[in-house]
Amino acid sequence: MKTMIVALCLSWLLVACQRDGTSGSGTGDDGKFADTATERLDRRNDGARLEDIGMEFASFPELKQTTLDGGEFDLSAYRGKWVVVNFWATWCTPCLREIGELSALQRDDARIEVVGVAYEETTPERMRAFLRDHPADYPVILVDPGRRPGDFPAPAGLPVSYLLAPDGRVTRRFLGAVTAAMIQNTIEEMEERSADRRDDGSS
Repeated sequence: MKTMIVALCLSWLLVACQRDGTSGSGTGDDGKFADTATERLDRRNDGARLEDIGMEFASFPELKQTTLDGGEFDLSAYRGKWVVVNFWATWCTPCLREIGELSALQRDDARIEVVGVAYEETTPERMRAFLRDHPADYPVILVDPGRRPGDFPAPAGLPVSYLLAPDGRVTRRFLGAVTAAMIQNTIEEMEERSADRRDDGSS
């Protein structure tokens, strides 16, 4: 009888752990069980939802515009580097938390280039004033929500970030606030997979 009670208790604990995400595959924000490596990476990296979307882009996306500091940003000029294209707005609280993370990424990781796409209805003067109080160590361009941002789709929500591989292709989309560690972990995982494919002769 004692053996049966112990077994039942252990079974209940296992189910409880799976439901709260502390064991097994865990659950996502929608309460469904997460079965993919991508979903597991989400939870390990601060909760932003990560999607593998390479097949959604038929060609290399273009994004070319004058930055708020008067420079010229051309996405194609950064082939050979990983590029983070971050859509954000001043009214978006999670977006503001990303500025420090993305600035650190830009400063500290030579593999990566970051561009901020301010997606809101405001003037360049107001945006420049905002950035004086919330400085970003990467170029920022301002896009009117009524216009398509280059070859990228209009974001349905903010923040959203795209990760482009050194060959210029979009490989991942992050829905929600990202951290520098999340981007770096994703890049390292992709580089490891690429190296494994080369070693297997299946490049």
